[in-house]
Amino acid sequence: MKLNLIQRVNHASVSGCQSLSAVDPETEFPGIFTGLGELKGEYDITLKEDAKPFAIHVPRRIPIPLLPKVKEQLDGMLEHRVIEPVTETSEWCAPMVVVPKPNGDVRLCVDLTR
Repeated sequence: MKLNLIQRVNHASVSGCQSLSAVDPETEFPGIFTGLGELKGEYDITLKEDAKPFAIHVPRRIPIPLLPKVKEQLDGMLEHRVIEPVTETSEWCAPMVVVPKPNGDVRLCVDLTR
């Protein structure tokens, strides 16, 4: 900011319209903020030409006190079809990381680093 390379914008408006800060996105676009969202049909994921598969061989340990919360999260994700069981081996496998939230719940993340 001292070099004037960036500027902070605290207010924006469009001519002839109300200010953007007065627009409530949840009211304006209700379909975006409901449910999980799902792409209909099949789709392809194109990988970079130099992409090479890697898989972990040993899953990360989950602290014993967090196991019930992790199971609850995974069961909920299965029920809502966010994830699905894998019944065969894959060359692409990244470890799950469990992060405790301040409210006592857990967040399930994926570590995509090697």
